[in-house]
Amino acid sequence: KGEGLEYFVSPSGSKIIYGSYSRDELGEIVDASPANPIMRFEKSHNFIVPSAAETYRSLDDVSVIKPELDATVVVMDTGMTAHELYKDLVLDQKYYISGRTEEETAHGTLVGTRAMFGDNIQDMLDAGGQLFAQTNVIDCRVISSQGASDRNIVAAVSKILDEYSGKVKTYNLSINNKDVF
Repeated sequence: KGEGLEYFVSPSGSKIIYGSYSRDELGEIVDASPANPIMRFEKSHNFIVPSAAETYRSLDDVSVIKPELDATVVVMDTGMTAHELYKDLVLDQKYYISGRTEEETAHGTLVGTRAMFGDNIQDMLDAGGQLFAQTNVIDCRVISSQGASDRNIVAAVSKILDEYSGKVKTYNLSINNKDVF
């Protein structure tokens, strides 16, 4: 068969094929090309985004101390909510899922601000309301609040790595899977 197969070639040169196949069809695919053997089959998974904890503190009295930063983290998540407080730390925003909507971005904002300010944000706020920036962030929306398939995530990550390879050394992708591997 082979017609209508969806695939892409990974950076290692492997061909990644997507689809739903019966055992007989898988046998045909394997037998079709003995010179280019199938190394493994993997079940496709759908991923979900856990909700972030709610915050009740006003950010009106908070300031950001931004030293000269040479570090950047690419955060691949639900996207970040735009905010005046950290807008100068978000170097770029990219959307790799179709249809940008005003969905919940709490998890992506949580992950992005943790990258920017570290895990002791509450301590900094309690000690005087100043947040000390540690890194810049490139905000890449690769998953919606409804989740995403591994296929879409892999495609987005591949594009991100192509675009930022050699420019950024640290990438963050935090996802949850309701299926047991």
